[in-house]
Amino acid sequence: MQILPIAVVSPLYFAGTIQLGVVTQTTGAFNHILNDLSLIVNSFESLSAFSAGVDRLSEFLNAIKGADRSRSEVNGDVLSLEQKEEVEDESDDSRITTKIASPASILSSKHLTVRTPDLSRSLIPNLSFSLPPNSNLLITGTSGT
Repeated sequence: MQILPIAVVSPLYFAGTIQLGVVTQTTGAFNHILNDLSLIVNSFESLSAFSAGVDRLSEFLNAIKGADRSRSEVNGDVLSLEQKEEVEDESDDSRITTKIASPASILSSKHLTVRTPDLSRSLIPNLSFSLPPNSNLLITGTSGT
């Protein structure tokens, strides 16, 4: 690609109608335009990763909406009805109670044990927390965990 602008203007240089500086300027202008037009090609990997992330978040949002039919959206805010759900885990002789969408908290949990996906290690034993309304919680980890 670097030879293309030189090949186009070199006949004019050898004919004596342009100076050597014009050939250099033509090459520089061509390189600037090539870099500008190559922006999408050069950024394709990051654009693909961004698109995949948006797709995963969209699927996650649909799963959340499908799991809790009592929630409805009004002007982008999530309104919740009073509802309590209890989940019991009999695998380790501990009781896990989770309240969803109660008036005092959006999410609370008592006696929760966080384990690795293969259940070989206990990461956080006996975890209790409460997430008050109008607050945010972000749980992060490496992909697949």
